[in-house]
Amino acid sequence: MRKVRSMVMAHGWLMLAPFLLAACGGGGDGPRVYFMSPEDGGTYPADTPVAFEFGMANYELGAVPENVVTVRDGVGHHHLGVNTDCLAAGEVIPQGDDSWVHFGSGNTTIDMQLEPGEHSFVLQLGDDEHRTQAADGLCASVTITVE
Repeated sequence: MRKVRSMVMAHGWLMLAPFLLAACGGGGDGPRVYFMSPEDGGTYPADTPVAFEFGMANYELGAVPENVVTVRDGVGHHHLGVNTDCLAAGEVIPQGDDSWVHFGSGNTTIDMQLEPGEHSFVLQLGDDEHRTQAADGLCASVTITVE
């Protein structure tokens, strides 16, 4: 215990995050994506952008290669669906469509200026060809209100 205490003091609570997630039931074995922000059911002011931050567990986050020869197993990137639903496993996530934002460079954040009202978002993992993955947990959703 003394060693753990000194590690926490030296490196902060970040080192304990995996243990705390597991203890709270959030560290399951399967891959998953999730919204770190915004909070599901949250209310946000219309005069400032809403900050989105995405997380991923038990899967590798990676930028899409310039030339995809073979899809990399266990590697994916985020896609944010705006006022749409999760897509079925194996579907190609639309590009050039206003309802999907691609994060092919491997980034995990975006600020969005939203009109007042209720908005729903889905976070869906895609592979190097932007195809959705079959594992449960690789699509998450939140609904927020902007006033």
